[in-house]
Amino acid sequence: SYSFCTLLVVGSGGGRREYPVLFCVVSKILKHTIMADARGVQRMMLLDFDQTIAHSHIWKLLKGRRDPALLDSVSDDSLWGGQERLDNLKMLWKKMEERNVEVHIISHNWVPVIEAALARGNLPTHSVLGRETVKRKGPAAAKLLQSHNTHPRNACFVDDDPTNVNDVSRTCPGIAALASPTTGLQREQIHALIHWIENPE
Repeated sequence: SYSFCTLLVVGSGGGRREYPVLFCVVSKILKHTIMADARGVQRMMLLDFDQTIAHSHIWKLLKGRRDPALLDSVSDDSLWGGQERLDNLKMLWKKMEERNVEVHIISHNWVPVIEAALARGNLPTHSVLGRETVKRKGPAAAKLLQSHNTHPRNACFVDDDPTNVNDVSRTCPGIAALASPTTGLQREQIHALIHWIENPE
């Protein structure tokens, strides 16, 4: 069932006209406008998966196989590096949600494996780009930012491989870039990312 409300339009000369409209349509328009005003510029966090979000190199542990069911053989310690580290990641995710920073994954692992791992850790994302489409991370990041009309200065890229960090930095001038330890993001890097989230340009 649908409910109607009245949209009142006042002309420049003071004339008034009323139009019955679907309430759900008005709600969607208002919600979109409010969200756009609240966010202003869309900010994005672009994260690698293996040895960045994940503690270990999951692609190597699974020997490059694409079957997410194989994650059952990977312990939580191997995947997350312990409960405390997973809690720190969830703190980062909560801060990104609060500040409307979109989370996107750019990885050389398989998308189904990444999605299954993130679901296991309850770490939602807006999109996952994986081995199926990503050859170089620089062009992949540039294309993703362009598709969201986001300037590189409103994005941050994180990867454990310095080659990828340099590639994205060259391809997307102005982007914030952070090198993760090869044991994955630790408290120090997570706090640095939270500082970036809380202090937009």
